Amino acid sequence: MVDMSLGQLAAMEQELAAKYFSQTHDWSAAQVLQALVGEVGEYANIRKKYERGDLSYKQFYDAARLELADIQIYLMKLANILNIDMSESLTDKIAIIRGRFDK
Repeated sequence: MVDMSLGQLAAMEQELAAKYFSQTHDWSAAQVLQALVGEVGEYANIRKKYERGDLSYKQFYDAARLELADIQIYLMKLANILNIDMSESLTDKIAIIRGRFDK
């Protein structure tokens, strides 16, 4: 298992975008959101196929882990475009959730 912080993942996404996408893609936040939703749909399709028995668990797992990686990449890309620090955002959100349930 590779253990990376969200900051490290965000930096890797920025490096990937600069090296491979900046020459061919100048995506807006809306376009990245559309790509993100498309990847969620691809994961949902794989899950549907697994649930109805068309895929073994191994087939599902192998495909799902890559689709979830695509989702994470587009989520980090969106956060980078919007200058959102996901580590800070997740920490804040977890505190809000804890506050709801720790009453």
